[in-house]
Amino acid sequence: MWKNIVAGVLVALALAGPVPEAVGIGPYTATKIELPPGLNVNSVTGMNGMGHVTLTTGGLGTYSYLWSAGTLTSLPGEGLYMMTSVAAVNNEDKAVGQMLWYTQSFAVSWTHGQMTMLDLGAMASSRSSADAISNGGLIVGLTQTPQGTRLYTLDAQGVVMDCGSLPTSFLRVMDANESGQVVLMEGALMNGYLYSGGQFFALPDLQGGNFGAVQAINDNGLMVGMSYPRQANGRAAYWLAGGQAPCALPVPDGTTGSMVMDVNNLGQMVGYYDQSGRRACMWDSDGTFHDLADLVLDETVRDLLTMGCQINDCGQIAAQSGSLGYLLTPIPEPATLSLLALGLSAFVLRRRRPAS
Repeated sequence: MWKNIVAGVLVALALAGPVPEAVGIGPYTATKIELPPGLNVNSVTGMNGMGHVTLTTGGLGTYSYLWSAGTLTSLPGEGLYMMTSVAAVNNEDKAVGQMLWYTQSFAVSWTHGQMTMLDLGAMASSRSSADAISNGGLIVGLTQTPQGTRLYTLDAQGVVMDCGSLPTSFLRVMDANESGQVVLMEGALMNGYLYSGGQFFALPDLQGGNFGAVQAINDNGLMVGMSYPRQANGRAAYWLAGGQAPCALPVPDGTTGSMVMDVNNLGQMVGYYDQSGRRACMWDSDGTFHDLADLVLDETVRDLLTMGCQINDCGQIAAQSGSLGYLLTPIPEPATLSLLALGLSAFVLRRRRPAS
């Protein structure tokens, strides 16, 4: 009987994919994101469920790349529009962003490094961007029209939807989820907004003002970022869909500023806190604070990490250390446990098979 139970459990684990218990809080291995000589990481902009990372590089211009298990794929422009800015990537390795030239910009996507200009139909303009993409293929961005800057969505079938004009100037799309909820932020003022159900909602700060610097939203509608009331020291915070008052996240004593940069569908968050210098950190789904320096195995890396930029549902973290980028992977890796379960289940079932 016990053999049957074990076999059944292992088969269930194998079919279920990554084992939930494996998505935890470290320890982490650190893999450096290697770039060609002379290039530095300007910003880590996205990561998908396989740990593939999008980033922009600094220097004489802005250029974009997709990094996957040590392989670097250029995300190019064309003609005069050689500079590009990638914003996000989904689980199909489809990335979205902009092709840039002076004051002009065009919303584009890349699949396996091949660029396609997005067909926005009547909403097409010489100033547009693609800023987020869901795993289902929904693209969200902004486009400049004669009626002003407007939010749009482009679904996997190529249908464009005009979501209306922005509630205030200079907003930019920060993230979107599978339900089409979008978070936007006005960078200079730190004013954050949620677009949901055809309406824009201002996200308040901890003191009831408008300084809710939102950065990301997960598929459950959990929004994360920073409360920045009256330009005081920012505090890492989260909001629930609907725009209720934010909740502050715990930080160590003596922290002068903190922010959440991303959240996964399990509610785990990554970001940074300031204590005589910026340090990468994360919060578990119950809000428990962790300094990533305490969880990374490589001693040459742990104290260099300045920001947790992205986190996926497998618990992998894309982090920055100044102009360097790293992929942090929890031990044991979720995929490793799934393969182990698959192998063990096959072994048990083979032992039980009657001789012919």
